[in-house]
Amino acid sequence: MMTEPASSRTWSRDLILLTLVLCAFYGFRLGSYALANPDEGRNAEIAREMVASGDWVTPRLDGVNYFEKPPLVYWAVAGSLTLFGPNEGSVRAVPLLFAIGAFWSPTPPRAGSTDAPPDCPPRWSSEPRCSTSRSGVF
Repeated sequence: MMTEPASSRTWSRDLILLTLVLCAFYGFRLGSYALANPDEGRNAEIAREMVASGDWVTPRLDGVNYFEKPPLVYWAVAGSLTLFGPNEGSVRAVPLLFAIGAFWSPTPPRAGSTDAPPDCPPRWSSEPRCSTSRSGVF
C-alpha cells in the first residue's frame, strides 16, 4: 500500500490544521485571567453599556459618548456578551475571530507578480498600490 508523499498535501488543508492548532492554543485559557487595563476593560465596558442600555448606535463609556474608535468591535463584543454572557472569555473571543478572519482574508497581488493586473506599478514605485476591487477605490 502506497502512501501519498507529504509534498502532495494541499495548502488549504495545512492552513486549516494550523488555524485549528493556533485557535486551540490561544483559546485554551481565553477567559481564565482578568481583563488587561486599560484597553480590554474599556472596550468591554463600552460593549456592556451597549447591551445594558439597549442603544447599539452610540458607544458610551461611563455614560459619556465615546466616538474615538469605530463601533464595529464594540458591536461584535456586545453581541458576544449577549450570546455567551458577561465574562472574560466572551470578550476575548471576538479578537480571536477577527484574527482568524485576518489570517484567512485574501491579500492583493504584489506588483510584478504574474497575478498582478497590467496597470499595477512596481514595488519600488512611489505610485499608489494596485487595486483589486472592482470599484477601484480599495
